[in-house]
Amino acid sequence: MRCITTRELLEEMRKESSTGSFTTAEQVAWAVSVLLAPEADALTGSPLKLDSGRRRGLP
Repeated sequence: MRCITTRELLEEMRKESSTGSFTTAEQVAWAVSVLLAPEADALTGSPLKLDSGRRRGLP
């Protein structure tokens, strides 16, 4: 186990993101509003990843 501060951990996580940022509450709210729209019934079993590119397309 390595000793690392919260700030250092967050910076490492930020660097892993292809956008260089974290997903914001506003972005999550936008996604929820999209999913609640009547047109969202076309989304069936499709994942909606709000990870700011950290997973880089991995499942």
